[in-house]
Amino acid sequence: GVVPTLEHNFEIPAEIEDVAFSADSELLACASLDSKVRVYGLEGQATPVLKYTLDDATDWVFSAAFSPDSKLLASGSSDERIRVYGLGDWAAAPAGDPMLGPFYLKTVADPLVDSRR
Repeated sequence: GVVPTLEHNFEIPAEIEDVAFSADSELLACASLDSKVRVYGLEGQATPVLKYTLDDATDWVFSAAFSPDSKLLASGSSDERIRVYGLGDWAAAPAGDPMLGPFYLKTVADPLVDSRR
């Protein structure tokens, strides 16, 4: 059978809850329990390069997902918010460039199961 090869092995300074690749596999988003999403550049790099640290969540970040065109990144955290970040062309942006957003979407519990109502 085919034996997988390890492409990258690196540490981030927090427990990781979720990872997501951009559609072109040039970016990797890591959602973590320190309330941050870190976005690393992978393309053509021997070692992944930290491009963005998204640190506006006020509680643990449990999920991260790119849109199919990789122009948006959504994250979900235990502060009951979904954050959607946008930047026209991720791959062309130099490290440290500011991102547009976040745009907040408040999560809404199903009224049939939400005992707070």
